[in-house]
Amino acid sequence: MMPVDIAIDTLIAVAWEAGVDQPRTARVYNCSSCTGGASWGQFRARLLRHVRAHPFDAALWYPFGLVSENTLMQRFLETTLQTVPLYLVHCVHKLCGVKSRPSMKTVSKRLHAMNEALKFFALREWDFCTDNVQQLMHRLAPADATVYNLDPGTIEKLLYLWLPRVEERVYAAPARLQHLAALVDALPAGLLAEITPQLISPKPNTYTFTKAMAESVVAERASTANYAVAIFRPTIVISSLRHPFPGWIENLNGPSGVVVGAGKGLLHVLSCGGGRRADMMPVDIAIDTLIAVAWEAGVDQPRTARVYNCSSCTGGASWGQFRARLLRHVRAHPFDAALWYPFGLVSENTLMQRFLETTLQTVPLYLVHCVHKLCGVKSRPSMKTVSKRLHAMNEALKFFALREWDFCTDNVQQLMHRLAPADATVYNLDPGTIDWESHCEDFVKGTRRYLLKEKDQDIEAARRRMHFLYMLHNFTKLLLALLACRLAVRSTPAILRAVAVLTRLRRRGATGAISV
Repeated sequence: MMPVDIAIDTLIAVAWEAGVDQPRTARVYNCSSCTGGASWGQFRARLLRHVRAHPFDAALWYPFGLVSENTLMQRFLETTLQTVPLYLVHCVHKLCGVKSRPSMKTVSKRLHAMNEALKFFALREWDFCTDNVQQLMHRLAPADATVYNLDPGTIEKLLYLWLPRVEERVYAAPARLQHLAALVDALPAGLLAEITPQLISPKPNTYTFTKAMAESVVAERASTANYAVAIFRPTIVISSLRHPFPGWIENLNGPSGVVVGAGKGLLHVLSCGGGRRADMMPVDIAIDTLIAVAWEAGVDQPRTARVYNCSSCTGGASWGQFRARLLRHVRAHPFDAALWYPFGLVSENTLMQRFLETTLQTVPLYLVHCVHKLCGVKSRPSMKTVSKRLHAMNEALKFFALREWDFCTDNVQQLMHRLAPADATVYNLDPGTIDWESHCEDFVKGTRRYLLKEKDQDIEAARRRMHFLYMLHNFTKLLLALLACRLAVRSTPAILRAVAVLTRLRRRGATGAISV
């Protein structure tokens, strides 16, 4: 998407250049935000956040929205959450004699038509070449450039102005080390466990709390130490980009646990903001940066602790994009013995997330656990334990998945430009080299191969099972849709009778008021 003023400024500049150069052939200018634009998931999240903060007059319902790439799922959600409610409001308006222009029935049809018109573009991506616009932008005189804004990069800078900024410096300790040590030594373990949430607040867990404490202690001792000190802060570390192998991973922490849960058909609901940036970093880039940080600290011998934020900055994917790519690739490269067809929903609303998690994840896993018990099937771990672990993983991740930070990476950028060309070919410090689509595919393949130890020759059997699960999944959705329609048809007469009764009571009340 492109703001209209930037588009008009670019059009004026294009007309000026065409008048100056007088080209003999038609010169084409693609006015696009390129890779710096927001995803549809980010647009949805920001739109909902702002329409709730700045509501319109006479809103019919609280603003919420779901997105789906699957046509059948989209039709089902549109019918149940949009068309049926609008038709019910239309019926109520008719019964109560309320005239609305346009009617809710017409509104429903227009919304459907708008969605049909947009979906061709919303379900696809294009890579627009903008070389002519870039050359034009650099050709403008500085005085003209201040008047005519041709740079879509300014949009991204404005988008991140509201984010909490994490500077490359040591922040104040959340508690004094001496007081904390005395408290831990003095209190019994049971009482200490009770007060831990209050003690570490506002940190979400003891891991981030102890990291903040450690940074403070290191910075405090750095001034008196006889050696160089540097603090290295990577964001969420994921599978490798290139070394030792593309997609290499060896633990279930963080997003790799999400990949396993989704690929095995166990995890279906995640508490996160689909439009929020998933600031993830491949482990080999993080390690290369760490080695370069150690080299610079050894060369410069800084007297104070120098901090390096290792972040993908504004170039990373959103959680919504990560979800879409993950589902696409775990379906293309399925894991062995998947329980169900991989699908997933994300929600920022805690109540909605709990409801979806219970109905789509916890209850089915407990039912499978009961079936295993009745049939004498032993699974390690049990489905009951798996359900609890998935819930715990979601609770641990949601603090980070529901928030965004703007990391300052000036020190890492300076270090990257300081490396000799020969070293830069060996040590990759640049997150801009990541192709997130292909890396997500390598992430899934690497999880299958290196973490789950599944053999490549078994992939065809896994694909046959995935095809069966796909058919079963769609049959189940169709069955549930038919049951919902049957329930709606059966309950419609009762609803209409109730509306009629309310209408008669309203008219009687109005007649009584007039006679009085």
